[in-house]
Amino acid sequence: VRAQFAFRQIIADLPEDRWSLVGDLPGGTRQAFTGWGGYARTFLIVVEPTAKSLLSARRLARLAQSNEGAHEVVAVANRVRSEGDAETVSRRTGLEVIAAVPWDEDFAEAERRGRAPIDEAPGCPAVRAVESMVERLIKELV
Repeated sequence: VRAQFAFRQIIADLPEDRWSLVGDLPGGTRQAFTGWGGYARTFLIVVEPTAKSLLSARRLARLAQSNEGAHEVVAVANRVRSEGDAETVSRRTGLEVIAAVPWDEDFAEAERRGRAPIDEAPGCPAVRAVESMVERLIKELV
């Protein structure tokens, strides 16, 4: 409760037209929408092409779309291994997929070692996909 109060104060004090905040919430529906979801204008739902992840994504999408402040609700297909994976995410969630982040062993190895993939493997396909997604978000959604 204190964290949400502090966050609410910070948001209230920021000039609305000059700031973008990115929150990385735990997977699942409870944490994302117990107080925190109300702050979002753009929801990026990160989805792996697995049955469990697709189910959670559909639930999150419904909650996000019911949020009055939400302008955009989109998906990021994560750990994709084939071109069909991103299409599966879109078809099974009903969301536009704005980026497909491939499964990448260099990325995974950096995470296993507790290192930032952007520092450990800056040229790997997954890092390049995330960088492209950020550029697109800045241009189109923010």
